[in-house]
Amino acid sequence: MAGTIAANGDNGQGVVGVNWDADLMALKFLDDSGYGSLFNAILAIEYATMMGADLTNNSWGGGGFSQGLYDAIAAACATDSLFIAAAGNSNNNNDVSASYPSSYDLDNIIAVASTDHIKKMFHLQPLPNISPSPHLPISFDLTS
Repeated sequence: MAGTIAANGDNGQGVVGVNWDADLMALKFLDDSGYGSLFNAILAIEYATMMGADLTNNSWGGGGFSQGLYDAIAAACATDSLFIAAAGNSNNNNDVSASYPSSYDLDNIIAVASTDHIKKMFHLQPLPNISPSPHLPISFDLTS
């Protein structure tokens, strides 16, 4: 993701990001197996908000509603920070069957899913606690 966003061009490497001047901040709360705690997820979001992040990319999900997680994302919203969230990987309509954190009713959340070259839901071999994508009731394309 970082290379797609901020890779410098004109350097002979063969890739270029969409914004050569982007500032990136890596906030890791998942271990090498894809597991992490809700507490550490909240700490990462709070840190990003405190540091003035314009957006966070959250390719993770799972668990039920958490008031603490909701509050952390709402605090980011209050600073106009977008929260890009994986929509989940269970092929559910998230308006009917919630997938958190993408299903929180907050104005700064953009839930994203992936599709293949013919716009069918694309499913990677799932890793533990990492959600690639499900169906969304309303869709639009985000491409890199």
